[in-house]
Amino acid sequence: MIWVVLSERHPSETSIMTVSTKVDPPKYELPKRHEEYYFEDGNVVIQVECTLFKVWDGPLRRHSKFFDSTNVQEEKPGELQAGADDEHPILVLDVKSEDFERLLWIVYPLVLGQCRAKTVQDWMAILDLCTKWGINDVKSMASRELSSMDLDPIEKIEFQQKNILSAQWAYEAYITVCSRAGPLTVEEGKRLGIEATVKIFTVREGLEKWGRKKPEDVQKAVCDAFKLEVPKPSKT
Repeated sequence: MIWVVLSERHPSETSIMTVSTKVDPPKYELPKRHEEYYFEDGNVVIQVECTLFKVWDGPLRRHSKFFDSTNVQEEKPGELQAGADDEHPILVLDVKSEDFERLLWIVYPLVLGQCRAKTVQDWMAILDLCTKWGINDVKSMASRELSSMDLDPIEKIEFQQKNILSAQWAYEAYITVCSRAGPLTVEEGKRLGIEATVKIFTVREGLEKWGRKKPEDVQKAVCDAFKLEVPKPSKT
């Protein structure tokens, strides 16, 4: 690159300065094998970000069309099939390696009878991938675990919508939002979308108009608006 710099000695004089523009090429991070989920006797290699996982393809293909053998190109003479080895892995895009590992905790438990997923973040990541890949059995399990965890009401409703869960799953969240002191903020409305926001506003407006603040009034208004049912008391 050539830079033209005005000389300080006289405005009309210029001097030419050559500047090196040599730039080191971006460093390519070689994929590394996962410390736990790279089984030597596994039969398929999957790359997520810069991490290689080697597992048995049966459970994944059986529960998800994404990994189903019908979605893998037929092997051609002289060519290795995707997933055959570290140099020819199945590439999974737009997924974090730590989230994929969380899913493997459930599909391939390292210790039978033990579940490593403990936190809201763990189960949310698992449920997101189950929705993305249609792993319905694990999705049901994750939704049950999350339903009993302490989630912010707005976050819970947003998550319910994102993962196409029944509105009944977020029943308590709808009750809380419709009966709280303050209305939805603009940001909360954007997160929940027009339909849910309008319904929540309508419920709140009706309760305010008629001065109905009893729990049973709130429950009826919410159930009518969102087509929900009041949960039956759990048997002790």
